[in-house]
Amino acid sequence: LAAIACYALLVGGEVAVVRAAVMGGLFVTAAALKRSSTAIVSLSAACLAMTLANPLALWDIGLQLSSMATAGLVLLSPVLTRQLRQILGRFLGWTPGWLRVSCADVVAVTLAATLATLPLGLYYSQRLSLVSLLANILIAPVQPLILFSGTSALIAGWWGVEVLSQLLLWWAWLGLVWTAGAVRWCAGLP
Repeated sequence: LAAIACYALLVGGEVAVVRAAVMGGLFVTAAALKRSSTAIVSLSAACLAMTLANPLALWDIGLQLSSMATAGLVLLSPVLTRQLRQILGRFLGWTPGWLRVSCADVVAVTLAATLATLPLGLYYSQRLSLVSLLANILIAPVQPLILFSGTSALIAGWWGVEVLSQLLLWWAWLGLVWTAGAVRWCAGLP
């Protein structure tokens, strides 16, 4: 719980981050109490707690978008994942199973979050991005690399293992270069 709170403060404590931290805290608490947790209930509880603490949070665009994206991930991505795995299995049966599953998962999660946030995105921006789904599909696979190698580099640096820290930071850098390049490429599409 302390690590979640520190991370939320470290990244700025925005309303969307606090919502994610409260959900994470509820999950950790449920696990410590040997109770099951449900993501949609945790999302609802987090939004309720934040609204009780600050009723103006309801009008925070970041909270609205992150809550809808999370709801999309919880409610839509399992269905989309199953369907995409079947479709890819039918059309790309010659490829390795792990590759089909990975591709289906990345596309399903990205599509679920995109579909869930689409109405709010259209309302607030008054535009529809035709490349956002492609951009997210291109960058989603390297985000865990950036997060885990960056965090591991930080820990290795704290322990004084500078060589390992540098090596891990190179991996994070490669993920960041890929992300920036994919975003620039997508932004340049007509």
